[in-house]
Amino acid sequence: MGPQYDPTPIRQIVPTSVYGNATQGLLLGAQYPAGTYDVGYQIWNNYSIPPDWPGFQVRVLVNVTNIGAEKMGYLSLFWGGYDGRTFPWCADMVAVQPESYPPSFVWSYLPQGLYSGPWQTYSWDIGGSFVPLEQGRWYVLSISGILQGSAAGSVYLSVYKFLSNTTGPMTLYVGQWLRNVQLQSTFNVVLGTDTEDFPESYTSPWIDAAVYDFLAIRPWTYPEPSAVLTTLGAAPVVSPSRQVVLAWGPASYVKSTVSALGNISLALVVGLNITQRVVINASAVRAYACPYNSTYVRYSYGVLISSNVPRSALGASFSLYVNIGGVLYNYTCGSAGLCNQSLVSYYGYIGGMDSALYNVTFLAPRYSSFSLVAQLLGARLAVNNLTLVHPQVYYLWSGNSLYLVNLGDMDAVFYFPWQSGGPIVQSVSPNDGVFGARLDISGNGGSWTLVMVPPRSAVNVTFYSAYASQVQSAFPEGYAPGWELSYISPASAGTGCRLLQVYFPSVYVNKSFILVIPPGILKALGISTGLDRLNIYVFSDGVWSGPLAYFKATWNDVWVNITQAPGWFSYRGTLLQICQSSTETASPPQQVITDYTPLTSNNQYAFNPQSVSLSRYPSGFAVVLNMTYAVEQSGSPLNYLLYAYLANTTNPSYQCPEGTWAGKMLEFYNGYVQGIPGWTDWWNQYASVCGDQNIWTTYGSGVETYFIFALTPQFANFHIATENGGYLNNYSAWWYNGWPNTAYSPALLTTNPPCANLQQCNGPMWSFQYLVVNDNNYPFGVVVIPYMWPLPFFVLNGNVYQTI
Repeated sequence: MGPQYDPTPIRQIVPTSVYGNATQGLLLGAQYPAGTYDVGYQIWNNYSIPPDWPGFQVRVLVNVTNIGAEKMGYLSLFWGGYDGRTFPWCADMVAVQPESYPPSFVWSYLPQGLYSGPWQTYSWDIGGSFVPLEQGRWYVLSISGILQGSAAGSVYLSVYKFLSNTTGPMTLYVGQWLRNVQLQSTFNVVLGTDTEDFPESYTSPWIDAAVYDFLAIRPWTYPEPSAVLTTLGAAPVVSPSRQVVLAWGPASYVKSTVSALGNISLALVVGLNITQRVVINASAVRAYACPYNSTYVRYSYGVLISSNVPRSALGASFSLYVNIGGVLYNYTCGSAGLCNQSLVSYYGYIGGMDSALYNVTFLAPRYSSFSLVAQLLGARLAVNNLTLVHPQVYYLWSGNSLYLVNLGDMDAVFYFPWQSGGPIVQSVSPNDGVFGARLDISGNGGSWTLVMVPPRSAVNVTFYSAYASQVQSAFPEGYAPGWELSYISPASAGTGCRLLQVYFPSVYVNKSFILVIPPGILKALGISTGLDRLNIYVFSDGVWSGPLAYFKATWNDVWVNITQAPGWFSYRGTLLQICQSSTETASPPQQVITDYTPLTSNNQYAFNPQSVSLSRYPSGFAVVLNMTYAVEQSGSPLNYLLYAYLANTTNPSYQCPEGTWAGKMLEFYNGYVQGIPGWTDWWNQYASVCGDQNIWTTYGSGVETYFIFALTPQFANFHIATENGGYLNNYSAWWYNGWPNTAYSPALLTTNPPCANLQQCNGPMWSFQYLVVNDNNYPFGVVVIPYMWPLPFFVLNGNVYQTI
């Protein structure tokens, strides 16, 4: 309830559907009188976490029924300085919430005392991870906190959604870590109806509401529990039937015993115990593969299905399971364009087995792991042909660390038995379930650490020093399944060279990428001088490729050009080898970067020879405004850079009053130089609206050096790279904000005559011709590089470092 008027709360049971089943949901919201601002809310007071919980997770299933409301359906926790009777103006708070403008999810965290006054929508300290929000779709909003151990105070904010709208599995949609939050074990849960900074209407009332299906609080630990179903040698025998068998090998086999109690009424027989033994085999007797395009490979399998049930082989069906970026998708062959099946031959029931040969043709992404699953009599069997689809692992040692690079098409598995009652593996990185996974297994049959290396990834396994030499002397024979040994090969690195794990966690179709290595990474590798004398190699196709073209930028950041076949970067993890030589090997910047203007004093820079666009950079591009010269002369750009924007015109109307339409553009805007009361920091403007959208949600620290406009087909992102003491800061000290790449201005919806090309009028932003800079005529540089989102990252000593 806000200070102006009293909203009328809404709390009623409504029929709804979850997981495809009819259920009852709770509609929460409020009706707001005309002119209302500030807050309406729903509160659960003083929930206390039991003292033996290591952490907790608050989850709510919500259906955002109206994305036109401003803060409908948010989940938030409040603690400290708050008794639950009035709105918690001065309490600590953390929230996951949908935003209506544009439709997106954002995170928020505000500790007490961060600002001098009470918080409101745009004073939240941390936000970001903007992803599209769909009306009428179910989402799980989640706030998880660690209360014990070395990571106590860490909070994980996340959103899950159904792979389809109301049925099927849920998958993580987006998430954000907050560190060093002063959590308390007693808090208030607020399921929001709305936070109104400005009235939605001054003349008529309105309703904001969302449907909630459950609110749950449960114990939580991180890493979250996980399970891996695989085989170390041969396919398992499973009983009873209706099991999914994911068994890697040339053939899969399942055996089950089915018992039933039946009656035969005409023969006056009752209580008849019927037992039948069902045996099913599936094998890929032939397999072919050929490239389909830069992203997909076309596979053709001849699958032999056998069963001891007469004429049952004719009823086989197939599904394709694909793991893309840690998300599992499945397609029914015949009903999905990616997979088709046809019966080639039926061999009949001979020697107690019924057999048929099927041809299954399917497309699988080059950068994914996949499984073709045969379904028969309720059983599911994964079939594969190892001559075509298999892991291809290269390994090399560095001290106590074993680096495993899998260039194949299938997960590779390794197992390390425990000794002296505990694991011999000290750490596995990454251990995110996408680029690598570790599972400690203990039982009556022994204990071991299982390490999985997905296809197109690299994993570092570090052993306790007492066991490293022992493992090295017996690797790989003593630690890999027998069928995998023929696909494991040694590799080597140069003497004195450093190894660096690098990951590209997105679909990226270009054939080259500019990878920026920040000085913090180089210093952690032991390289702080001689940056002009580097030889940098990337592990590709089983060998070190390079040396790669690179140059050292102003703030000791190294920009490396990696060129591979199109599609190579997608969901890829690999190794860089960085070596120092006695002679300079750095290449000129023009050989590394597409558009490069070292210095220009013209504040209207035109991209040549053509506009910078998604046609030239299908996965995305970044325009880097290099302010290093001005920083060296006059310090922070906060004092002299008025604005900088990307557009297709140099029309100054792009500077617009709050709330007016502006057209398609990306802009950095300086509230400090403009002297606008209350808004004395960087703003950003996206696409069409000035004002409310301009406020940064992830704040940086240090002196602003590179202003980065980034555009992909899905997102428009803003980054400000900062520096301290002549060194570029790590990404954690940068500014960031982002929006979905869609033009949503009503002013762009009406064109006369109607627009035939949506890229140029009412569709997503696509290209820009000009970069306009108002910085009191200081020279600036312009760089255009390929861009991917999510950002690539490095893993070093178990720590994750994002980059561009």
